[in-house]
Amino acid sequence: MLRGAPGDLGIAALEIASIEHPGLDPQPTLTQLDQWGTRCHSLMSVLHLLYGQLCFSGNQRDYYNPLNSCLNSVVTRRTGIPITLSLVVWQVARRAGVALDPIGLPGHFVLGVRGESLYVDAFNGGQLLSQEECVQLAAEGAGTDISQDPSIFKPIPPAAVLFRMLNNLRAIYRSRNAYDKALQVLDLMTYATRSADLERERAQMQEMVSSRR
Repeated sequence: MLRGAPGDLGIAALEIASIEHPGLDPQPTLTQLDQWGTRCHSLMSVLHLLYGQLCFSGNQRDYYNPLNSCLNSVVTRRTGIPITLSLVVWQVARRAGVALDPIGLPGHFVLGVRGESLYVDAFNGGQLLSQEECVQLAAEGAGTDISQDPSIFKPIPPAAVLFRMLNNLRAIYRSRNAYDKALQVLDLMTYATRSADLERERAQMQEMVSSRR
């Protein structure tokens, strides 16, 4: 069970990270986010702090490293994938009183600036994008034309953000034959969403883990 969902995504994301880091204490990461948030007063100050001073960046070279999906590792290593970097920006901005919304583009993840047609690309240096640029990003990254689907720019709920993070980790652990960790991910996914397909996959993964013991 994700204890922080849907209230505090930071806590829930750190529970997910505990699959990779057993016994993880969430407090140091939460304290660091608090400290960064108190130093900011606007979106631009958040972006300047994270990208100009702390040098956060997208991990282009080792994109599928599971550490990129762990909020604590992203905070300490200052690199990650779109969804976890967005989570860092989102959490710091929230503490600074800046309202951002999660936007799940196909193949990419951005943050919408509430009340404006602007979007933060946390993976690419915290760039501010127009809706047209987001359409182009989706076309280049996932080969998907979203120009005729304005609903794609609606914020997604916290549970959907967490599910997307879990789905990323599931694929990574399966590709690395880390079946015990993949099973832990599936435990969380099946708890959050009752899906026959996920239940079958979980049962199969359980058999694979058991066969290794």
